[in-house]
Amino acid sequence: MNDGIYTIWPNDTGGIRDDIGIGGKNGYSHQPVGLHKTKIENIWLGFAFLNSNNQDVVINSTKLHDGMVSLQHRTIGGIIDYYIIVGKSPIDVVKNIQMLLGNPFLPPYWAVGAHQSRLSYNNISNFKNAYNHYGEYEIPIDTMWVDIDTYDNYQIFSVNDTTFNGLGDFVKQIQENNHSHFIPIVDIGVGNSTGDKFAKLGKELNCFIKSNYTKTDLCLDVWPGATLFPDYLNPNTTIFWEYGLSYYHDLVHFDGIWYDMNEIAGLTRDLPCIGEIADKCDKKDNFYYYDDLPYLPGYDGQERTNMAAGTINENGLLYGPDEKKYAIYNTKPILSYTQNQMTFNYLKTKLGKRPFIISRSCTIGTGKYNGHWLGDNTSIYKYMKNSLDGIFQFVIYGIPMTGDDICGFFGESYGTLCNRWYNLGAFYPFSRNHNAGSQDQFPWSFNDENILNNIKQAINYRYMILRYIYSHLFSVSLNEKVGFFNPVFFYYPNDPQSYKNINEKVMIGDAFILFPVFSDNTTDINCTFPPGKWNYFPSGKKLISDEDERNQTLSGEFDIIHLYMKEGTIIPWQNTLDRYIKNSYYLRFEKMNLIINPDKNNKAQGVIFFDNDGIDTIEKNEYIRIDLNYDNGVLDINTSMKEDFNYEYDDNFIEKIELFGTNEYDNCTMGIIFKNNETYHDTMIKDFENDKFYVYLKDSERDFIINEINRIEFNFQNY
Repeated sequence: MNDGIYTIWPNDTGGIRDDIGIGGKNGYSHQPVGLHKTKIENIWLGFAFLNSNNQDVVINSTKLHDGMVSLQHRTIGGIIDYYIIVGKSPIDVVKNIQMLLGNPFLPPYWAVGAHQSRLSYNNISNFKNAYNHYGEYEIPIDTMWVDIDTYDNYQIFSVNDTTFNGLGDFVKQIQENNHSHFIPIVDIGVGNSTGDKFAKLGKELNCFIKSNYTKTDLCLDVWPGATLFPDYLNPNTTIFWEYGLSYYHDLVHFDGIWYDMNEIAGLTRDLPCIGEIADKCDKKDNFYYYDDLPYLPGYDGQERTNMAAGTINENGLLYGPDEKKYAIYNTKPILSYTQNQMTFNYLKTKLGKRPFIISRSCTIGTGKYNGHWLGDNTSIYKYMKNSLDGIFQFVIYGIPMTGDDICGFFGESYGTLCNRWYNLGAFYPFSRNHNAGSQDQFPWSFNDENILNNIKQAINYRYMILRYIYSHLFSVSLNEKVGFFNPVFFYYPNDPQSYKNINEKVMIGDAFILFPVFSDNTTDINCTFPPGKWNYFPSGKKLISDEDERNQTLSGEFDIIHLYMKEGTIIPWQNTLDRYIKNSYYLRFEKMNLIINPDKNNKAQGVIFFDNDGIDTIEKNEYIRIDLNYDNGVLDINTSMKEDFNYEYDDNFIEKIELFGTNEYDNCTMGIIFKNNETYHDTMIKDFENDKFYVYLKDSERDFIINEINRIEFNFQNY
């Protein structure tokens, strides 16, 4: 970041915040967490300022000598816990940030698949058609989402019986027949309608946020009109919120929750009392104490960007012990934390589901409970490119399950843009198409067979490495790795090239690099690879092998996905390009391939996880872990699992083994040694064009279950 003032405070301010450091450009979340590269080689710093108040971060380097940087946090009030973390690499620091804030939650396997959403399906027929078309065009899809147009008069926990009659039955049908999943939007506000069951219950439980002016329930204008807001610090809110979720679940059996407007957001910005509906507002009394603090974060020049503009009044009152009331000013970010925590526990204990929550507003530590999407974007390349910066930031915050609306939310997307966006968005940790425009932006919406096939290919690429994606995120939840969608300098911190054009390339896990294309034309693009050997995926064709070949000109054609595999890695993959897989459930039954791509020392490593999407999987040790270690012709396979754990699926059968980087040899025989000391021998096929050996095992008389194999030995020969 450049020198300047940067405000941190949750607010409904979507889109790209072109923050030039003058303050007042705060967005959805509250994340006073950062990463800093020092002048000392291999020394990185992280910081975490655990304070829930409105604050400014001030960066100053121009007035200091010897390249030093000054970092200030300016806030009034609250508890201050400040952590400084020292590490030898950016990954080292981020792992320690995760440990401090709580390891990221483990998503269900299905949640790592592809997602489809839309604001304004308008009726149940359009929703059904969207789902059915995925099957008709043989495109994988795991989860269907709906937005506020499904509500009855925009009231949460409701379904419009006219336009979406039968939604619950249809969702149950696709869940039971196709193992598909469903996630609805849930806003934070409750419409204050006379006779409404939720408004009535909340008032009976006295669990809504109070106005400091009227001392009654605070109202703000949102989608239902005058809206009330649950106070998540109030113990009674647990009763209220779980009742609402259960009522909604009886209507339509959701598999996860999508939280929106939970900054808390309001629609009207010019109310007499900013941040609440009231007949009058006397600024002279002490009800508006937090408007006149000695320092008010969020200045734009000399004029303050009001903290309550488009959001709830900072003077509102929340529940506290011994009749004490907490002000919104001191606790606002905590509301999203407690909301997600409460919902996480509800999904786990009441519904018996592994929780999956995507929340717009989040704060320090919520990565234990929820993922995130970057909010309202627009269908232009600028927003597509900005998604890399956004997801990179949330990796540092310990919220790796983050994505952006593929093809854009606002505006009208078009075929070439959507094609390019899918070539990137198919690799977002959270990968969802979502839009609000009048035109659909489904893969088939552009009347162009080439674009349809290209988007279909991108989605199939995701499912091809879905086991790898899930295994990496599993390692993140164990705090062994970070993120899944990381800046290149995380892995090459001593390479100056990795800091150039940071948002034009991305590491996909720790085994791939991806180069997106950000234009409508097919002009070739110039890219700089990190040091080492990189192989085009999935063919294995070697791209570069030494420092002189790092600068490459790559094709700008729309049907090419520039995904390259790093040396020293082993990955599992499944062939979804040649056969149609409905979703992740059916992928569990597909056989698996292994790619071994040794480094210059002829070594490589990888890890694979399998489990049943159970609850507390890590805590109960109910998973299979397979560590793969290749060293000079020998692949050791170390399997660890709980003795009584029963894996319910069959996708850990090996169909094909590929070994990259073998041009110096003419022949290779392979011996697979099983745990019962049985040995299977086979001859590998030489692919000279792509510099690899491979062998198909699918036609053998036996199955090759990976957790029953002890090691694989490769015997190379020259003639």
